[in-house]
Amino acid sequence: MNTCLQIRHNDMFIYLLNLPDHQIFNASALLQMMTYPQRDRKEEIISIYLQKKTYEFINASFYKNNYTISALELKNKNLNWHLKRLKSSRSLLVQVARAKQSKKKQVSKIQASIHKANKVHEPQYMQQSNIPKPFINL
Repeated sequence: MNTCLQIRHNDMFIYLLNLPDHQIFNASALLQMMTYPQRDRKEEIISIYLQKKTYEFINASFYKNNYTISALELKNKNLNWHLKRLKSSRSLLVQVARAKQSKKKQVSKIQASIHKANKVHEPQYMQQSNIPKPFINL
């Protein structure tokens, strides 16, 4: 072994020897659990990167002070308020979509009427309309 590796090995061994008795089982379980579960790296200790990510997750999750009942109730109240706002905005979006569709139908009817009126010749128009002739020739 090279000297750097020997120093690490000795430091780890000294650390394990100095552990209190009630920590020995935890250290053993830690070394057994922190291994890759399958494939070609099975039973190797996980990478330092994954160890750091695990440590950060534990610190971020378990040691927050805002996990009190009142804080959770407040967070729940805020989430319910946001949910109500989202539902109301969704219903507004549905109303806008329906209005656009109604507008489209009206425009389509008007365009169809104009198109139909362009096809009708003046004699046919006179027959279809109720307007008296003297008013048309003015």
